[in-house]
Amino acid sequence: MKPCHLLTGCILTVTAALLAASPVGAAAAEPPSVWPEVSNAARPWAYWWWQGSAVDRENLSRELSRYRDAGMGGVHIVPIYGAKGYEEHYLPYLGPEWLEMLDFTVNEAKRLGLGIDMTMGTGWCFGGPHIEGRDANAVIVCDRSQLQRGQKARTNIPRDRIQAAVAFDPQGRPVDLLDKIREDGTIDWSAAEDGWTLYVVTQKPSGRKVKRAAPGGGGWMLNPWSGRAMRAHAAWFDKALADYRGALPRAFYHDSYEYQCNWADDLFDQFQRRRGYRLQDELPALFGHGDADRIARVKADYRRTASDMMTEDFIRVYVQWAHSRGCLTRNQAHGSPGNLLDLYGENDVPETEFFRFDRNPLVAKFASSAAHTMGRDYTSSETATWLAEHFHVTLGHLKPFIDGLFASGINHVFYHGTCYSPDDAPWPGWLFYASTQMNPRNAIWRDVPALNTYIARCQSVLQAGTADNDLLVYWPVDDLWHDTDGLAKGMTVHHTAWLVGQPVGRTARWLWDRGYAFDYVSDRQLQLAKVQEGRVVMPGGPYQAVLVPPSTHMPLETLGKLLDLAHGGATVLFQGDLPRDVPGLADLAGRRAMLQRLLQERRQPHWTTEETVEPPKLTILSARYGAGEVWEDVTDVIRGHVDGSALSITVDERYLDDPLRGVKKTLRVEYQLGARRMKVAAQDRTPLQLGWDGPAKVRRAATGNGKLIVGPLEMIADGLPREPIADLGATLVIRRRMDDGRFYFLANQDEQFTHDPQTEPIDGWVGLGTAAQGALLLDSLTGEVGRAALRQHEGRAEVYLQLAPGQSTILRTFAETDAVAENWPYHRPSGDPVAVAGTWSVEFVAGGPKLPAPRVTNTLRSWTEGGDEEAQRFAGTARYTIRFDAPAAGPSGWLLGLGRVCQSACVRVNDQDLGTVFTRPFYVHVPGTALRPSGNELVIEVTNLSANRIRDLDRRGVDWKRFGDINIVNVDYRPLDASTWPLQESGLLGPVSLQPVERFWPTEAEGR
Repeated sequence: MKPCHLLTGCILTVTAALLAASPVGAAAAEPPSVWPEVSNAARPWAYWWWQGSAVDRENLSRELSRYRDAGMGGVHIVPIYGAKGYEEHYLPYLGPEWLEMLDFTVNEAKRLGLGIDMTMGTGWCFGGPHIEGRDANAVIVCDRSQLQRGQKARTNIPRDRIQAAVAFDPQGRPVDLLDKIREDGTIDWSAAEDGWTLYVVTQKPSGRKVKRAAPGGGGWMLNPWSGRAMRAHAAWFDKALADYRGALPRAFYHDSYEYQCNWADDLFDQFQRRRGYRLQDELPALFGHGDADRIARVKADYRRTASDMMTEDFIRVYVQWAHSRGCLTRNQAHGSPGNLLDLYGENDVPETEFFRFDRNPLVAKFASSAAHTMGRDYTSSETATWLAEHFHVTLGHLKPFIDGLFASGINHVFYHGTCYSPDDAPWPGWLFYASTQMNPRNAIWRDVPALNTYIARCQSVLQAGTADNDLLVYWPVDDLWHDTDGLAKGMTVHHTAWLVGQPVGRTARWLWDRGYAFDYVSDRQLQLAKVQEGRVVMPGGPYQAVLVPPSTHMPLETLGKLLDLAHGGATVLFQGDLPRDVPGLADLAGRRAMLQRLLQERRQPHWTTEETVEPPKLTILSARYGAGEVWEDVTDVIRGHVDGSALSITVDERYLDDPLRGVKKTLRVEYQLGARRMKVAAQDRTPLQLGWDGPAKVRRAATGNGKLIVGPLEMIADGLPREPIADLGATLVIRRRMDDGRFYFLANQDEQFTHDPQTEPIDGWVGLGTAAQGALLLDSLTGEVGRAALRQHEGRAEVYLQLAPGQSTILRTFAETDAVAENWPYHRPSGDPVAVAGTWSVEFVAGGPKLPAPRVTNTLRSWTEGGDEEAQRFAGTARYTIRFDAPAAGPSGWLLGLGRVCQSACVRVNDQDLGTVFTRPFYVHVPGTALRPSGNELVIEVTNLSANRIRDLDRRGVDWKRFGDINIVNVDYRPLDASTWPLQESGLLGPVSLQPVERFWPTEAEGR
């Protein structure tokens, strides 16, 4: 790629007038519509907290209309604690008045073209006043005592609470004493010798109750390992809805796993039925005593049993109940100790989230993978939870953050979120404590329609067709479960060692960085796979191959299925080696023997080729460490090596300062491995394990009609489809398959999806991983469409792209035909920028608490400067107006650069609307016909954040934080004191300039 001028990548924002003028190349017929229809599911939705459920028809209708007018597609009702002073308006959850409001809301939303979802309960997680102690989320209690010869066993625990009482002799042999316990707690048994150990097992409620419950919804969180508990929860709703004839929501919702639970009262029975032996006889291993491998195997069986119980006895009951009511389900599985892929996959809409700087797309892909493999239409996300401090989140923060979600496979975003607020509530209205405050009272709301339109266009594309990933990546969860530490192992989005610390996480990162399109698949889901025409077909569609990351413990059923797929015509790839062992304890010797028989029987004929490959030479080219705008060159202290186990790149921590304490940082390394030059990134100084195992053997076998390949990842993946654009750095890419081609979503973005990505501009030919004879570029910000320059080069389709850092675009390719549209207006600078200078008039037009006095200025600076207290506390919009003479015209027009904008701007020239800009780069295209030689009027309406107004409230001691429960806390969960906030820069800071540009059509030599 040749270097890109600062403005070159910005030309994707074009106007219809410019598209229609002076087409380059042959004129085309009127193109068919290529944008898919925008449904309400394609528009962004939002969590909608009902504080105290103190809602009324008039305000409900007003709020819903405001959401509709801003371009939202729906809301998700979450009743929570109330606002102080409105107690008399609280409505008890599921009471007659509450249900009346639900019916009105669903019908009013339908009238407005909106959708409604709701939490199956209040606050989170599932639970309430109907959950009795035996159904509450529970933890195991083990009373362990030593017995000497002749000592009578005894317990002080009531007989009816004891689930197991087992004595173990010095050799670990068990004696079950449950039937020998008397009512007074004595046990009719005594130790025959020294060294016996008595285990008495009970359970108790963990103490965790529904968080942020609404009136009428408080009580225990239920036990998510218990089908009985979930049925009790469903029965609560059945009773409330018995006489209800009103409307129900589109979907019910289950929040992320925040239960405190590691036990259920039927776990012993479930374990024996599912695992084939008694867990009571392995209590020493369960509690970490004895041989390490036996401990790990028993705990792995315990963890798999818990996963099965949650999947089959909890989530399935939830889904079946919702379906019986004609509703869908959304489910956040993360945080659970169960198999996330199975828990996501049971639901209609799997949902993930990113939390502050926990933005790992490889974790988000667990939700989207379940949707893709199981054939679900949507993957949703809890979006922008604690993205920044209250009222500091800009639309420019949101857009790249959401781009990262899109690339992770999400196509149905839910803002987190907005509160119902009556109009009589003083500004800033009712608020939720952990929110982006996406509500009509926040100043940024004025320009939210521009972001919502962008999201709607992108999601209409990402909901079209079917997912188009090439690889199924097996998730060897048994290797994670085969661990001696603790009991239940939660898999959260906040702490991700469960993925990034495992070989599968390193494999996924390697694939992601190199542009391989993949989905994860679980043991349970893999059993649904079939082979058709050499491809592995899941319920959601076909895949080119199955890839097994380094896996030690593999269930026999899974290995048998993989070998059957290969025998039936599929390609199955084993990274490193074949699995060496089976998980779990039951019949261990017999299952190990079966493993060897499987491998021996199924790999006939024997390996057809076998070669030893040496690891290539590693050269570190550059390395940077940091986040946001703070980066440090650490090339001199980088360490890289290739040894017999892995290729590793690390940085000596002693050489790194900590300019962003508490912020997740990224290590970016450009390196050369053999002849290939690559870029990778990892968060928080994590060693980069890049997937090469060597020196090693590569073995290939033909088995039946398929292929079995074993070896280093870089070797076995060679020849599989991938997207070469990944070689340019951290560019995001995801595809959807259509009948006649593909949709691509592309973003020039960094690993943390920030508003100021430190990436290089893209300006040149970019190879595609799929066949194409024609292509269209679609601008999601403006809706404009044009025929892309496309060529066939070295056997691959290449398209010409211009993307500035932070920009995104949609590419529509056609497999067998050229695109039908006017040519896309590629542009390049044709002269130096010319400053738009002179006298600006500034008028404050909307916002509060008062409109500051108008002003004139020759110098653009923050409106908070100069000592005007009204301007310092103001949140809203100011109109900047200037008159100027046009510079010499360029052949196509100009790029109008706004410089620094705090924080979004609507731009007009001579009463011609040029659009709303809210994200970098802050430029709009000005058609050549839009300017007169002299006397042009430029109007820029700039909207700031509400942070300064909140700061003023706290500085003046105004009591605005009037909410129950947690009230309002800051991003660190401490009481919020905005009086200490620095003033946030506001308005148009410039400099404003006009850059002449010319239109061109790429040639073979362009961009090389």
